[in-house]
Amino acid sequence: MNPEMQFNSLSKEKRLEWEKQIVALCRYYLFRYTLLSIKEASLLPVFSLLYQSIEWIYTAFVFINTVSDEEKKQFSCFFGEEPSVLRIAVFFSKELEHDEGNIRNLLYFLPLFN
Repeated sequence: MNPEMQFNSLSKEKRLEWEKQIVALCRYYLFRYTLLSIKEASLLPVFSLLYQSIEWIYTAFVFINTVSDEEKKQFSCFFGEEPSVLRIAVFFSKELEHDEGNIRNLLYFLPLFN
């Protein structure tokens, strides 16, 4: 099943959670990543990174919310909390976004950067 079909299989509450939080998440990434673009020669890699980040968080959100409760317990990165959109974004932020080396690596591997 592709992520869009999986998203449609989520409960109405989970779909609404995504729809409500995605706007704030996009606003944040636009602000955060356009500041990064000051050091870049082009905005294209930055917008590609923004898109890839949202796509990663979306895929993680869909995946985590379609597994069983027993499987959810195996995601130690949430420390027993409900894996909401914002919790997934915080995890992404801690692991990738706040490490400039990781961001540079992501930018390097994005097709628009080369």
